[in-house]
Amino acid sequence: MSQAGLTQQQQKVLVFVREYSRRHGFPPSLREIGQGIDVVNVNAVRGHVSALERKGYIARTPEKARSLRVLEGPSRLSRLKRRLHQALGTNEGVLHQVVYGLAWATWRRRPHFVGQRRGWLAEALQGELIERGWQGLDIRIEPSRATAG
Repeated sequence: MSQAGLTQQQQKVLVFVREYSRRHGFPPSLREIGQGIDVVNVNAVRGHVSALERKGYIARTPEKARSLRVLEGPSRLSRLKRRLHQALGTNEGVLHQVVYGLAWATWRRRPHFVGQRRGWLAEALQGELIERGWQGLDIRIEPSRATAG
């Protein structure tokens, strides 16, 4: 199974981490990944893991051993986050506060995310926050003044 945007080695790492985690009930160490894909240099493995994290295929908790989690491909929010980091020149590995303002086009000039749709979006965002290990300090889903007429 080929993953878009991944090198052959990154694909090997992703498959190995997924299979190891499923078999053992916990993720492999960097050394175990290297042994599993026949890469002796742990720094090379670290580079592949970091690339997979940047691309949204895995998540990990900084400074915590065996914290790799395979994500089922990068979500739209993850891809947007990566693009924002690239555009703003921020470092994803550093603890920082980032404020995202997202805007969606309205349907016939009426607010789109209201009622059930607002609840669905709030639930989806909360799920992404939990999955990625992010902390949402203030989440507001509201029509802009231009459409709140």
